[in-house]
Amino acid sequence: MKILLLRPKSMIAIKSIPLGVSYVSAYIKQKTETDDIKIIDNRVKQLPHHKLVKEVKAFKPDIIGISTMTIECKETHDLVKEIKKNYPDGVIVLGGNYPTTSPDWAMEDENIDFIVKGEGERTFLDLINRLEKNSDMSSAAGISYRENGRVIHNPLMSLIDPLDDLPFPDLDSLNIEQYFSHIYGYSHNVLQKEKRAIPILTSRGCPYQCIYCHNTLGKIYRTHSPEYIIHYIDTLV
Repeated sequence: MKILLLRPKSMIAIKSIPLGVSYVSAYIKQKTETDDIKIIDNRVKQLPHHKLVKEVKAFKPDIIGISTMTIECKETHDLVKEIKKNYPDGVIVLGGNYPTTSPDWAMEDENIDFIVKGEGERTFLDLINRLEKNSDMSSAAGISYRENGRVIHNPLMSLIDPLDDLPFPDLDSLNIEQYFSHIYGYSHNVLQKEKRAIPILTSRGCPYQCIYCHNTLGKIYRTHSPEYIIHYIDTLV
């Protein structure tokens, strides 16, 4: 299967490296031994819809995974409408903070075929395998889908633990230099002199239970080992 991972345009000006889709890409490549995955970060490219759809059609993906935040929801719904109209063969899967927090709202859009809730790596891989085999979705943890016109929200997938099971994010599929061209580089720190900075996630999850916050990475705090982080830093250098 050909898989396109996409991040839409955003009101957020900073060119943050898309770690979410990069982790998903690396995990799929590790578990399936496929390299037929492409990442388009439209927060950086800022392509209008018709040009972005042109790139989608040129790649001819079977599955289009879009990672989006709530602040990007209008842009996302406008985009999936254009993609579905011009490329109806692609299965559109929404992931990230927005659909995890508001799956009912997101699934009101019939252009969206599936939602991946919570941590995306294992859930998205399971969805890909089921689509490939045309398998039943009733036991697919972490997804929302439609059956006989009814939206079904399956329970979340269990959290990834230990985190060291994850490969390093697939930064090779990004033009990494473009993220250093922002006036402040990756950071919001106006005093930062070195723009060549890459974020590192040393942990996932949060031990607190704030009701206003999204729950994308779970409420259980998990950490990478020091060895994993040191190896990652060494790789980045």
